[in-house]
Amino acid sequence: MKKISKQHGNIRFSGYAGVKDITLHASHTIDGFSIQNSFGERSTIDENGNVTCKKVDINDISFKQFEKINHKTKYIRVFSTVLSFLGLTSSLIFALFSCIRLSEILMSVAFLFWAISTAPEVIVLYVGKVFKDEEILSLCRFHGAEHSVINAYYDLNRIPTLEEISKYSEYSYNCSSLLALKNPVIILGLSLARLLPGVYYLLGILFFEFIITILIKNNLLFVLEFLVTAQPTEKEYNVAISSLKSCLENVQEEKKSINHMNVAFLLCNIKKVLKDVENIDINFESENCNQCEKFDFCKKVLEHEIKN
Repeated sequence: MKKISKQHGNIRFSGYAGVKDITLHASHTIDGFSIQNSFGERSTIDENGNVTCKKVDINDISFKQFEKINHKTKYIRVFSTVLSFLGLTSSLIFALFSCIRLSEILMSVAFLFWAISTAPEVIVLYVGKVFKDEEILSLCRFHGAEHSVINAYYDLNRIPTLEEISKYSEYSYNCSSLLALKNPVIILGLSLARLLPGVYYLLGILFFEFIITILIKNNLLFVLEFLVTAQPTEKEYNVAISSLKSCLENVQEEKKSINHMNVAFLLCNIKKVLKDVENIDINFESENCNQCEKFDFCKKVLEHEIKN
């Protein structure tokens, strides 16, 4: 079984998989302060197998490449919502005519389509993957490679080799897809429980809620990621490693330029009071300080030459 790693250390990664690319973003801590920026590293592979990487603002990531997927998602959401409403209405009508069992089955069907309407993109990805839609399969492979490279880094605490990354799982404990999957899973449980007759329906709901609580509490819902990931090839792994390498280089640059004096400067900017400034141990001769563009300003701040 491939290994899944939990986050440890002071770097946390988030990722965005595309049809031909992977974007990784890192947030980290320095001296107890959380350092975050809006820039990530996107690695893309061309038709000749060449991998290129560039810095991108994660707030401006374009989803135009998902136009085909979004188009299908829109239709499935509308279609499943309509069927859910019809199923619910039919269930109530049959209940009025004492056709209880048929009413229960229709109610279960209504819940099923309700579950689909809450996460239609998952259905689109899974069906496209099963039927080997080239665009969707590529997206799922890059999604899996994104998880694999992050799992590998958390476990090895370094950039993995191509051979090493293949030993790590395409699943992740922190995948954002899990947020989209929680609601449909809960509704699907209601759908299955509704098939149970009489009082067993309530017992089924209680049992299902118990199981779901255990899965969520122990981070075991990741098994559902088989719906939105696929086994990567060497191509996807290379792109993932490239993105991770560039991302870590950015972190190292930030560590060089951001230090305790910059933190003091930021604190002043948000009008927090620096107490016992005279007692703060600052080494103004350190290599980082001398290279920092805010060296003079920070020094003046901490020497009370500039009042906040």
